[in-house]
Amino acid sequence: MEGTKRCPYCGEEILAVAKKCKHCGEWLNREAPVKEKNACPACGELIDADLEVCPHCKETTHFQDETKRISTFQENSQRNRVVENAQTQLSSWISMAIVFIKYFLIGAGLFAVIYEILT
Repeated sequence: MEGTKRCPYCGEEILAVAKKCKHCGEWLNREAPVKEKNACPACGELIDADLEVCPHCKETTHFQDETKRISTFQENSQRNRVVENAQTQLSSWISMAIVFIKYFLIGAGLFAVIYEILT
């Protein structure tokens, strides 16, 4: 029997001399595109990131879910930074108001003492 290889497009096993993949229908005589690889979460084999099922262990990969999760995480991180900046600014304003009120009350108390002394 002839040797086999993996299709560079879908990852399925095909004959080494095949000119066209019997699984995905891609012609094999042209140069295969460079694809991003990820480790399968179930078996750890490197597979194309756009595959939904690992060709080695046949488990679902959830790579698309992971991409969405990372995107959502980045959006939430941006929102958290905006909220933290707003909280910092608000905290600064509150601190300044407290200092102003404190000095105002000290000044008013001092004024009352001086007024009592003078009258």
